[in-house]
Amino acid sequence: MADRRPLLMLIDGPSLVYRGYFALPPLTMSDGTLVNAVFGFLQIVLRGMQDVKPDFAIVSFDVGKPTPSTRPAGRACRTTCAASSRSCARSRR
Repeated sequence: MADRRPLLMLIDGPSLVYRGYFALPPLTMSDGTLVNAVFGFLQIVLRGMQDVKPDFAIVSFDVGKPTPSTRPAGRACRTTCAASSRSCARSRR
């Protein structure tokens, strides 16, 4: 029998938390804290680990640093349009 290569499961944490949050009805603890995102995330991960049976698993989360467009300095050079975006696009031509 040939040796089996170790199996690694890579998990995209934010997408599963998002999916768990919106896939379930609001679940709360006794103090009112919403826990449906955590519950859904764990259900998905544990089910995946049961089905796949990996030797190793890694869950990745991003750091959440602001992007250039969300920083105040990044927005300073933008022109504001009081009307719709069409009129703004016409004025830039």
